[in-house]
Amino acid sequence: MPTPDFEDWMNRQDIPIEERTTLEDAKRYARDEWGLKGGSLDVFEDWYGERYKMLVEYGVRPIEMERTYMGEPFKETRYVISEMRGLFSKWRAYEIAAERAEAAGDYESLDIFRFRLEEMVLAPEKRRNIWQVPRREE
Repeated sequence: MPTPDFEDWMNRQDIPIEERTTLEDAKRYARDEWGLKGGSLDVFEDWYGERYKMLVEYGVRPIEMERTYMGEPFKETRYVISEMRGLFSKWRAYEIAAERAEAAGDYESLDIFRFRLEEMVLAPEKRRNIWQVPRREE
């Protein structure tokens, strides 16, 4: 059972797009760059599947954006969602993935997406503000 600190650390990591096209590429990157081995690689594999593979199955794809914030380089992850225009926050991406999983009858994925949404609700407010972008009233 991984510790919450380890999972939290993994959630803050970004894997370059060219290194996450396949699970084997991502595992090699985790071994070479982060020094993961043994059971840690097994946990990484589950994390990878959830973060990249499961979301992609429901038309949700993370992209990395590089910006400058107060003169310093800043990277953030936003989400592109098939059949929808624009970029979305992590919060909204998981909501949409959950809706699509429920509509497809994929309750295993739905449980995972809902669990991640609950984790975001329980996270410190500073982190929640990054994930949850206020919606505009239309």
